[in-house]
Amino acid sequence: MVTLNTTDNTPQQMPTESPNFSKADWKSYRHLVNQKMSTAPEITKNTDSIDAAVKFISQTIMETDKEAIPRRRPRNASHKIVPQHVLTIIKKKQAIRKLLKKTRNKDLKRLINQLDKAIKREMKAYELEVAQSKWERANDKSEYGFFKLARKILTPGMTSTTPYPLVDSNGNKLKDDQEKAEAFRELYLDIRYL
Repeated sequence: MVTLNTTDNTPQQMPTESPNFSKADWKSYRHLVNQKMSTAPEITKNTDSIDAAVKFISQTIMETDKEAIPRRRPRNASHKIVPQHVLTIIKKKQAIRKLLKKTRNKDLKRLINQLDKAIKREMKAYELEVAQSKWERANDKSEYGFFKLARKILTPGMTSTTPYPLVDSNGNKLKDDQEKAEAFRELYLDIRYL
């Protein structure tokens, strides 16, 4: 049986940005690496100095990467919000996966599978809860909120305003609801008798 402690339910955003290598400033990258490597610690046969040098080089590469390579959101990536209690499960799964690599214990593999199912179940429940609250807020705002949200979901590229105003048979813009209803009635009658 898996027991998970969930204390904070504050949703957190998963990182979605990645390095955009096509727009990287490689001259600046080389210059920054050379500049930072001039202060690198001296390497001796001592394991502590080798570890310090490896750590320094790794840190230099990460810092230079952030400075010289711009970030971008992956295509078609939405900002997926993950609640804190699901992040806790994910961290627990990662820790168990590390332990599995060391021990090769089959019970740990079973536990990882259970945690995978728990993550999927919790994310589905959270996404359903978020969708439900969106629908409720849309209905609370106005009587048309539900339809606006439905149109936004069903036709994501469509703008919130109608691109062309309704016009009557003479080409005059219709502003009044009564005029619009009359125009629809006339159009319906014309189509009906075609």
